[in-house]
Amino acid sequence: MIARPMRIETLGEAWKFGWRVRVRCLLAAENPHSRNRRYTIECNPTADLDMKTLVWTRGEGFPPAQLASRLKCPRCGNRNVTVVFDVPDQPSARARTP
Repeated sequence: MIARPMRIETLGEAWKFGWRVRVRCLLAAENPHSRNRRYTIECNPTADLDMKTLVWTRGEGFPPAQLASRLKCPRCGNRNVTVVFDVPDQPSARARTP
């Protein structure tokens, strides 16, 4: 019998099963101050988010797939971010970005 992977529907479940979450800003834009437009501005900071705090602020029933749509880069204000969930004993799973 093949074991099926457990489907996690909420942040509360993800927290209880020991998931971790990382985010990264996806800003890459042309530098308007450059003579040569091929040079781009890139933000790309990454951060580990605390699952306990996410559960407290978003609620236990919040869907992990919607997390990226609620985040904003604190460095540049960009809302285009990627969210990666680190599942214990599993390869990284990437949440959908809007």
